[in-house]
Amino acid sequence: MEPARELNSQAAEGDSPGGASTASPVPILLVDDREEQLAVTEACLQGMGLHLVPAGSGLAAIRLAAEQDFALVILDVQMPGMSGFETAVHLIKQSPQLPIIFLTGSMPEEMHAGTAYDTGVVDYLIKPIVPQILRSKVAVFAGLYRNRVQLQDQLEEIRRLNSELASRAEELKLLNQELETYNYSVSHDLRAPLTSIIGFSDLLLEHGASALDATALDYLGRVRSAGRRMRNIIEGLLDLSKVTKSRLRWESVDLSALAEGIVAEFRSTWPERQVEVVISPGLRAMGDRRLLGIMLQNLLANAWKFTSRTAQAHIELGARPGEDAVPLFFLADNGAGFDQASADRLFHSFTRLHTLEEFEGTGIGLATVQRIVQRHGGQVWGEGREGLGATFYFKLPITQAPAGLESVSGP
Repeated sequence: MEPARELNSQAAEGDSPGGASTASPVPILLVDDREEQLAVTEACLQGMGLHLVPAGSGLAAIRLAAEQDFALVILDVQMPGMSGFETAVHLIKQSPQLPIIFLTGSMPEEMHAGTAYDTGVVDYLIKPIVPQILRSKVAVFAGLYRNRVQLQDQLEEIRRLNSELASRAEELKLLNQELETYNYSVSHDLRAPLTSIIGFSDLLLEHGASALDATALDYLGRVRSAGRRMRNIIEGLLDLSKVTKSRLRWESVDLSALAEGIVAEFRSTWPERQVEVVISPGLRAMGDRRLLGIMLQNLLANAWKFTSRTAQAHIELGARPGEDAVPLFFLADNGAGFDQASADRLFHSFTRLHTLEEFEGTGIGLATVQRIVQRHGGQVWGEGREGLGATFYFKLPITQAPAGLESVSGP
């Protein structure tokens, strides 16, 4: 096997088409039975950042091409034994994408240009070689090779990153599952002793109030209040856990009817409240009826709570046209509002933008809303101004039950 010659010198800028390359040398296979012609070809390609590998015969070229990848083959046509045409046929069978340029002193009549192209050869040059023409042609294929190698490297990096991302996603999934299980277990186990604390506190107040002084009654009231607040937090955590774990049952849901029912319950529970509630008729979305009901329950409860100190409370549920014919739902109120600079904290669990003295709450409701909307493939966000109310927007972009998932017929 002939020794390879590697030319590492760099040409001055502009010396070759596109300038010299600073990348790894591009492998080029030179095939000619005459040493002097190989030397001429090498001289023409000097300084282009190429790794030139010579072969003195067709058989040597075929063997080299089987052992390594080449950007281009520059192949002499008239060689003893196996001709350039025969060599080209073997090389292309072996590597169909390998480009070949023929070099020939003269094209015999029976070997015209059409025959050369029929073999799969991309080009041919007549000797004596014009260096600038050869360099221009080689520069094109060298550039294509570099681009291909770069693309392969990028694809490999993408595959590596995708594999790493998949691994991290699986780890995150397992961690979330463990966290949800822990959350559910702790919350469930806390309910029994907490129920006892609240129950016995109520009994003590009912049967032993007369034996307690004002200070003791105040202490007892604080215990009962803290117990109820803790119970609300635990129930909120359990609801959040159920929202995450439950299987979605897809159907067409009448959001207007759900909201009307929720507001009716609020009016029954707080008959002293005079709240103007406007619900646009015919609001529908595709999703899980139970979860969408929980979502509306939390949003409406939020609005109902934060308008409790507003003289003429107003709440509105509606929709406006959105992108891709998907409606943009909104729930607006004229209550306490919030500082828009804190909007990114609204949906974090246990995050409150108002003190307990101002408004009671657990800080879990909006986190539950976000989880439900995200499970439906949507988005939710809030806009507000302190003292001027708040508006919560949500999108539910899935308009039909996803294939392969459970669906039920709706009204």
